[in-house]
Amino acid sequence: MRANRLRHGALLLLLLVLLSAAASADAPDFAVDRVALRLEHDIYHLDADLRVSLSREMTQALNNGLPLVLVLEFELYEPRQFVWDQRVARLTQEYVLQYHALTRRYLVFNRNTEQQQSFPTLQAALAALGHVDGLPVLDQALLEPGKSYLARVRIGIDEGELPVPLRVKFFFKRAWKAQSPWAELTLIRPAP
Repeated sequence: MRANRLRHGALLLLLLVLLSAAASADAPDFAVDRVALRLEHDIYHLDADLRVSLSREMTQALNNGLPLVLVLEFELYEPRQFVWDQRVARLTQEYVLQYHALTRRYLVFNRNTEQQQSFPTLQAALAALGHVDGLPVLDQALLEPGKSYLARVRIGIDEGELPVPLRVKFFFKRAWKAQSPWAELTLIRPAP
């Protein structure tokens, strides 16, 4: 009798572990793997490697005609000791990812520059979204020489762009929660 209870308990535990693994495997994966700022002609440029992986449910919605809006956020703060940090600059870059059924291609439209790229596969489109090279984010004149600043970057789905029924899913379902944690780095403007 006791052996049966232990066996049933072990099977139930194994089932829960497998279900949670399956649920997390279907969760989107957004992360900032590498971030750097470089100075060129008095402008700081952002270089970043982003991990952008959609859940099965998001991929299915995309393939059925729902465009997804991804937002890359950059913020720069001046750390202060006894009060909240002061935001010096903020930039958002918006990308619309959609599937074009007639051509069977994935399109990435940059709302800021109004440029569009076409890709044969979803993986190619996500790889392109995951590579940021030389995005101008900040004029050096906004920074005081020798002062330390905190820069941070993240990427995620803009839930405000989703249809209302999906916003409810976004709030409750893990398969629609897609935002990376902030990746931070320190920036010090060189003295003249």
